[in-house]
Amino acid sequence: MEEEYEEGFEKEKRIGKQKTKKQERKIFKDVFDKRSLDALFNLSKKGFFDELEAIIKKGKESNVFLASSKQKKFAVKIYKIETSTFRSISKYISHDKRFSKIRKNKKDIIYEWTKKEFRNLKRCYERGAKVPKPFGFERNVLVMEFLGKNNTAFPMLRDVQLTKKEIKRVYEMVLREYGKMLFRAGLVHADFSEYNLLYDKAGKKIWVIDLSHALGLNYQNIKSFYERDLEKISVFFTKKGLKLEIEDVKSRLRKLENDLKK
Repeated sequence: MEEEYEEGFEKEKRIGKQKTKKQERKIFKDVFDKRSLDALFNLSKKGFFDELEAIIKKGKESNVFLASSKQKKFAVKIYKIETSTFRSISKYISHDKRFSKIRKNKKDIIYEWTKKEFRNLKRCYERGAKVPKPFGFERNVLVMEFLGKNNTAFPMLRDVQLTKKEIKRVYEMVLREYGKMLFRAGLVHADFSEYNLLYDKAGKKIWVIDLSHALGLNYQNIKSFYERDLEKISVFFTKKGLKLEIEDVKSRLRKLENDLKK
């Protein structure tokens, strides 16, 4: 049965031509288990995409692939089932009723985690936050808008060289996007950092990604997640020369609140 899936998925699994065969086999083994293949087949049949072209980002819990359908490009995020541990997510689900009956089942936790990210993205996108538009999901696979140009994803903010003139402007953009999530969508990102921000330098836009951790404002201990997010903002931009304390970030967010709620 496994061989049938691998053979049948030959069209969809075009993973980076620059990768060696050994690397491709490792990625395939890590990500494309039978459940993931089923989900990819079903999403493809539903018309979300035709094929996977290249890998965009590799991670411990998931990999993101560039996918295409005719002239359109998509990002397909596949959460790993067989090789992931997900030890770090307990603090994000321990008080979430959606996970209360499946906490000990890794497969079901990952399925619910995927659904959670889809809903968080949809909630933020519909309220004007710059996040990838979510198109659909199944099991552990999420299909989203591809953020990039000419088949190349926009870089993470951590990898971008900013001029002195850009630093203040980018800081303001980052706060506005965080504020949209907070004041419009009622969510705290809970894993906010320069690693989860993409910067379109030409378009002068900041995009927020990886919303699977995001939590509602009524979640237990939400204040600690919120303050950790703001601390990461202050530390990053202080390193860039702005010399910010967490209270400075809080104060600026409060000043943006009324404008962002409009």
